[in-house]
Amino acid sequence: NVYVQWSNEGQVVATSSTYTVPQDDPDFCLWFYLEPSDAPFRAGNWSAQFFSNGVPQQPPAQFTMN
Repeated sequence: NVYVQWSNEGQVVATSSTYTVPQDDPDFCLWFYLEPSDAPFRAGNWSAQFFSNGVPQQPPAQFTMN
C-alpha cells in the first residue's frame, strides 16, 4: 500500500487515500495531488512524504509556498 502525507510548517495537514500497487504490473504511473478543499494552501514551508507499506520513503519532497 502507498499513500502521501502533506505537511505545512511541520504539521500534517492532509493524508491521501491508500492505493494498493498491483504485484504483476511491471510498469505503472501513480500520482497524488492536494486540492484547496483538502487543506488550505498557506504560505510557508511544505513537505510531501511518500509512504510504502507504512514506511516513510526518504527524503520527503520539500517546497515553499509564497
